[in-house]
Amino acid sequence: MGVVAEDEAEDEVQGETEVQAPPAEIASDDAMMLLQSVPERVTDLLFGLSLDQLQYRHGPAFPTADELARHLAGRGARLDVQVTAACLDTAAAEPAEPSAAPLAEVLADWQRQRRRAVDLLRGLPKDGWDRTLEDETLIELCRRSLGHELGHLSQLRNLTALIPVA
Repeated sequence: MGVVAEDEAEDEVQGETEVQAPPAEIASDDAMMLLQSVPERVTDLLFGLSLDQLQYRHGPAFPTADELARHLAGRGARLDVQVTAACLDTAAAEPAEPSAAPLAEVLADWQRQRRRAVDLLRGLPKDGWDRTLEDETLIELCRRSLGHELGHLSQLRNLTALIPVA
């Protein structure tokens, strides 16, 4: 048995157990830092890969690194448009259609757009994060989108480990 603090021992004796609070959700400052870093991490992971390596498919169920990076950039750009509209208190514009441009250009555009969106978030007052957009608040949108982006970032990291060395 481990060491038990006196308060915990008394609760156990009385038959009461204290419920632990769930871990705190991502704070707005952490969300901004993570939002800023995702496009950079994607670019870092793909740096130095040839076109053949970007198009490598490990198996039929696996996306290529190129497909996954373009998906991340497209979804990220949609988030950036929503964030920009929320910060400027305007209607959200339609995000640009997926580009057939080279991947490096697509990622550079996403990085610029994300930097602008995060700069707007930095200027937002604390209560601005509670602004409702359609069916969720701005902070909920950012947390949900971060979960999606970070999941794909892990997937991309794993995919790049499977790419054969040229």
